[in-house]
Amino acid sequence: MNTTLIIGTRAPPVKPRRVVFPFSGDSLGGSTFSALTLIESLDPAHWQPRLVVHRPGPVAEEIGRRGIAHDMIPLERLAGATPNPLAIAWSAAVAAPRLAAWLAREAIDVVHTNDLRMHLTWAAPARLSGRRFVWHARQILSAAPPWRALGAAASAIIAVSPSVLVTLPENARRKASVVPNPLPFDPPDRIAARRSLAWELGIAVDVPVIGFVGNLMTQKRPLTFLRMARRLSVAAHFVLAGDDRGGLRSEAETLIADLGIGGRVHFLGYRNPILPVIAACDVLVAPGVGDSFGRTVIEAMVAGTPVVASDSGGHRDLVAPEKTGLLFPPDDAEVGAALVARLLAEPDVAEDIARGAQSEARVRYSPATIASTIMAIYDSID
Repeated sequence: MNTTLIIGTRAPPVKPRRVVFPFSGDSLGGSTFSALTLIESLDPAHWQPRLVVHRPGPVAEEIGRRGIAHDMIPLERLAGATPNPLAIAWSAAVAAPRLAAWLAREAIDVVHTNDLRMHLTWAAPARLSGRRFVWHARQILSAAPPWRALGAAASAIIAVSPSVLVTLPENARRKASVVPNPLPFDPPDRIAARRSLAWELGIAVDVPVIGFVGNLMTQKRPLTFLRMARRLSVAAHFVLAGDDRGGLRSEAETLIADLGIGGRVHFLGYRNPILPVIAACDVLVAPGVGDSFGRTVIEAMVAGTPVVASDSGGHRDLVAPEKTGLLFPPDDAEVGAALVARLLAEPDVAEDIARGAQSEARVRYSPATIASTIMAIYDSID
């Protein structure tokens, strides 16, 4: 088990090797953006990435926007679309011969998967065709049997945080390295971002703005964010950026009416890029529980926006209290609101925290450093 970054120093082989990254195609989230950043940062003289998409949709559109080529391999069934073990096994078995043949034909050396359906769909064809299989573990795991099967199939495992590492099955932990997700260090102009958002919301530029970024789903705790809003200054405005993927929009609107904060809450919907929205906020709140990594927290660090996050999951691995952010007990809206109020009342403290977080983000989440680490992992499983 390796819990630190491994910086690759080996010279590239005479002939670059090939690594394939498969994507389901119908869901675009933080794991996809992180994977694409890694792909763009690999040294093609050493490891040439290939991308496979199984369904048209937002992933293919984002890949096209970045000017990256990809192969479309339609699959009627993706393993893991339902939690039924028989359905998982059947879907994987049906797809395996076709995908194994593709891997052999394209002379792929490593299969690198990034989400549940791709792990379960591609593990068997990778092993069937004699390829190395890298399982990128991006979520805090349950004790479900498929994880032990993936642990046995994997040649190497990448855990995005120590919080993920400790939930891996025992047979997987000895193959695992902890490598954080990469994020380009490209801070937006905070003044311009604030002016733009203030104009959009119809408020003055000096009105405090508190942000929430995430899909409206129970794990992300948008309702906790709204309960925090009720306890904060009547002068502040609150923005929620994200899809209603969990179906909580209606419940959130009812709670807003009950709390009497309707004129100060704004639903922005999905935003890409999201950094300008985060940069426009005085404070970003990350109240979610059980997040494996917390990409939004890192985006706030890059943007120079201080973070108040729940003391849960990967947030604990990212936030050093009083240095790179503040933590509050999960679901404790009163304490969380008090921390936000403190940052608004003490701008020097907020600035020191934001500066410390930004400095750490520049080094710790560098795409070049993380790509070098990942390539060293590929090399180690020859």
